[in-house]
Amino acid sequence: METAYVTTLCNGDGYVPGVEALGKSLDLTGTKRPKVVLVTPDVPDSARALLSSQGWWIRDIEPISNPSEDGQRLFARFANTFTKLRAFALTEFSKVVLLDADTIVIKNIDDLFERPAPAAAPDFL
Repeated sequence: METAYVTTLCNGDGYVPGVEALGKSLDLTGTKRPKVVLVTPDVPDSARALLSSQGWWIRDIEPISNPSEDGQRLFARFANTFTKLRAFALTEFSKVVLLDADTIVIKNIDDLFERPAPAAAPDFL
């Protein structure tokens, strides 16, 4: 079964430049792994077509709302954070590496697929 790099795109096309930069940075590392972008219904077709033309596999998903009313009110910018969990429901892959859309990869990180799952990095290194 295949492995893949995954990111999410929610709330329109505001993060498309970030996804483009992430994709280019992955390509420059020489990885041969698929790049998958999970997109919510509010992402326009033009953004989907652009990313597809750059080698991204497009997968439609439904957003997951923050279940905490306090969290929604106090941390509105994190409203779609739970949507990232959809990456772990991609049954077509044996393992995924989830990267934020504003990530730049500076060297090949394919060795992450060799780590036992689940593996994670702490925030704010």
